[in-house]
Amino acid sequence: MKNRLNWNWGKGIVMVYVLFVAGMLYLVFQSKQQKLDLVVDDYYQQELKFQGQIDAAQRAINAGAQPVVAVNAGQFILRIPGASGQAVSGTLLAYCAADKGRDQRMDLHETTSGEWNLPLSGLEKGKYVFKVQWLQQGQAYYAELNFDK
Repeated sequence: MKNRLNWNWGKGIVMVYVLFVAGMLYLVFQSKQQKLDLVVDDYYQQELKFQGQIDAAQRAINAGAQPVVAVNAGQFILRIPGASGQAVSGTLLAYCAADKGRDQRMDLHETTSGEWNLPLSGLEKGKYVFKVQWLQQGQAYYAELNFDK
């Protein structure tokens, strides 16, 4: 019986090669469509400050002042143990690794209670790392907390 399609090895090899090239072009096109965000825009300046951040984090560990986050009725309560009775102020960065547009920076106004009620309404669902920096008795402290909304 004669082969009606006139199929041979040469046509098969060309067909495989064409499909491979088309697949690679498709993957390149798809990779170009992905959104890439930098964690920070000024890496060099952040690197220069990094040793200070390490020292502040170690100071928080040594003082037993690791912040605690509790969620209550649409707000989250940030509490720093051992800070009540002392003037404390700082900032909180809600960092979302998945999307830079969901990052939020919140100022922690000066208080002597060591506790802040902050609204959750601006945070979209997802995983966040809360980067907390605060000043207490002239010393800088730093801690990171994982948070799922």
